[in-house]
Amino acid sequence: MDDIKLYAATKNQLQNLITLTENFSTDIHMQFGIEKCRTTHIEKGKWAMLEPVTTSNREEITCMEEEEAYKYLGFHQTTNITHNKIKENIKTIYKNRLKQILKTKLNSKNLTRAINTYAISTLTYTFGILKWSNTEIEELNRYIRTELTKHRMHHPKSCIERITLPRSKGGRGIINLTELQHRIINDLNKYFRQ
Repeated sequence: MDDIKLYAATKNQLQNLITLTENFSTDIHMQFGIEKCRTTHIEKGKWAMLEPVTTSNREEITCMEEEEAYKYLGFHQTTNITHNKIKENIKTIYKNRLKQILKTKLNSKNLTRAINTYAISTLTYTFGILKWSNTEIEELNRYIRTELTKHRMHHPKSCIERITLPRSKGGRGIINLTELQHRIINDLNKYFRQ
């Protein structure tokens, strides 16, 4: 196991979970990386200061500050979701991936497949969690079109709808982000209702 988050209702439960995790790590000959460990304590939805938790080796796991962000699986996390900051980070990743793909010499079919799987996938898991406005989604759709035009893969006077039409109907087959967002949110709604 590379990264793990432990949740507990009380400090004693957290101490027990840390001990259990430390014992398991020792049993499988893995090191417990204390320098990367942090704790945070939330009481009634608000951040509260907590004394450092100690491991069985007498190492201290310090508590995070109130506005401090913790990087977990590549993303900064705090007690609440900082939508704007996370969206800017995701947009940057998305744009960089799109540029990387367009610099390759892939044929049209593989280029579309790469855009749909490598670039658009960075946005997919944020739909339904982050608050994306219609304007922001349309801006991202427009970004695909402008980059395709810059790289001479789409004529500037060509039909906009052609980019998102399926390949079987004469289009490029790139996923429309607006439709994708609505579909994912509907799927999440169905899942939580069931």
